[in-house]
Amino acid sequence: MISISGTNTSQVGLTTSAVKDELTGGWTMEAGGVILADSGLLIIDEFDKLSPSAQKSLNEPMEQLSISSAKAGIVKTMSARTSILAAANPKYSRFTDSKPINDQLDIAESTLSRFDLIFALRDDISEAKDRELARTLLTKKTNENTLERLTDECFEKYITYMKANCFPTLTDEVIELLSEFYVDVRQQATQSHEGKAITARDLKSLERLTIARAKCEGRTLTTIGDAEDAIRIYKESLHSLGLNLTTAGEIVGVKSDKEMEIIFDFERMIKAKVDFEGLPLSSESIHSLKTECGLMCHGTSLDKERVFREAMKKIERIF
Repeated sequence: MISISGTNTSQVGLTTSAVKDELTGGWTMEAGGVILADSGLLIIDEFDKLSPSAQKSLNEPMEQLSISSAKAGIVKTMSARTSILAAANPKYSRFTDSKPINDQLDIAESTLSRFDLIFALRDDISEAKDRELARTLLTKKTNENTLERLTDECFEKYITYMKANCFPTLTDEVIELLSEFYVDVRQQATQSHEGKAITARDLKSLERLTIARAKCEGRTLTTIGDAEDAIRIYKESLHSLGLNLTTAGEIVGVKSDKEMEIIFDFERMIKAKVDFEGLPLSSESIHSLKTECGLMCHGTSLDKERVFREAMKKIERIF
């Protein structure tokens, strides 16, 4: 297990860097955190403080379980079978259901979509819970229960053994259940004008969660119960973000039918202006279009600045 902080970690610190040997003058590849944690766990605190390039450098290892690098004349692909646990703060240090998740996190959609589970931990104000937390922090005592607990050393050995020796496979019944769930949820999303369907990446997440659930008990075959637990955990993850199964695609930037209509209508509006006025548009026309874009995007998860910028680029390419 390796722990790093996003506040002082660069892209090469995560992936690879080219280092020159002072004695021989040759170049070698130096492994970053993702490669050093191969077959283990990489914990990243302050994930939102990573630069955009550093965040996107995780896309390949999270998808392909490897890192390809071409630096200083050295082309190499290194194994990165690494599990990543990341923690990030929302903008303004508080998560709210009234705003889309992508507007509250400084994390690229392409990177965010590669996490199997995303939970929003809320700081709900409760007199009883706040008093209990304060006493626990100040006295450094926790409430002990009667359940027998494994020691940290024993638990680490258990996890290590299961990862090395237990490889559950999906049974036909589990495949059928996950397939039907995937199809049903996507159909439900299409029946709503504001639905945002899940993608095949979500299905693969459910597969990994199902296998992980069976692996916890050292079984070689998954069961219906494993798949149901995976679906339940997935639903709880969405619920914590203020989403449901028909809007889960919002995490990866899927647009609803309503939002696509707004985008197309706005592009037609810009085209009409350009047809009448030509390029470049006057400052008055641009101001008017920005105002109209804000009104059209109001009440949706669309970023008015992004919609305006991308629509303008598209129309400019046409002309």
